[in-house]
Amino acid sequence: MTLPTHYAIRNTQSTEVARRIQGYLHRKARVGREALIVGGFTLYLHGGEAGSGVSLVLPNRPACDLHPSVLERMEGIFARRGQIVCFQLLDSFAPGLVETLSGLGYGVQECLPALVCLPGQVVKPPAPAEVPTQPPHPSPPQI
Repeated sequence: MTLPTHYAIRNTQSTEVARRIQGYLHRKARVGREALIVGGFTLYLHGGEAGSGVSLVLPNRPACDLHPSVLERMEGIFARRGQIVCFQLLDSFAPGLVETLSGLGYGVQECLPALVCLPGQVVKPPAPAEVPTQPPHPSPPQI
């Protein structure tokens, strides 16, 4: 039996950065999937055969509460399609949701760090130094 899963992306940046990254996750999840809003979440449903592709659930707003009736409705939608509920979220965008999901029997399948460069933090690398080159085989001397 496959347990329901969720992906958590760790980030300690500001709420605004978390909101921007969560927006990016929504745009990426939308590609090739049907979107359906349930409670404070968007379900991105893969349109293929049962068991093919990945369908996702993403929170729409920070501090989104996960009511049991909302979770039950999402699980029903996924079950009718032969799919398992899979949450994808930025934990600083929806604090406490990872713990709530864990308490409901969901396990973390993958947890990735989010690397963020803010304006003014990007440093251009120095120009490469001149390196003299020689041909691999020296030319024979001219006689």
